[in-house]
Amino acid sequence: MAYTKQTFVDGETTLKAAHLQHIEDGIEAAHKAIDEMPTPDDGSDGGYYTPSVDAETGDLSWTGSEEGMPEVPGANIKGPKGDPYTLTEEDKSAIANSVLASLPTWTGGSY
Repeated sequence: MAYTKQTFVDGETTLKAAHLQHIEDGIEAAHKAIDEMPTPDDGSDGGYYTPSVDAETGDLSWTGSEEGMPEVPGANIKGPKGDPYTLTEEDKSAIANSVLASLPTWTGGSY
């Protein structure tokens, strides 16, 4: 059974028992589908995937630990470059005051 997503809008959607039942039915169907998934007959764990991210491009890829494992599509996880930010005098003052406030109080003594 395919799950059909419902859309709820604040101030417009009246939540009814049918909505909640729809969600419950979807959760139950997902659990049944998981329970019915085949497991390896040979006692192996079926393998695993190791993620890898290219630091320059942000491309995420997956490598299977066993031969014959299905390919997993990659994705680019690097967001767009933001605008540079220049600290204002107010920013610098706030940072300095925060650091100074976190320092322990000097109780005297010598080094």
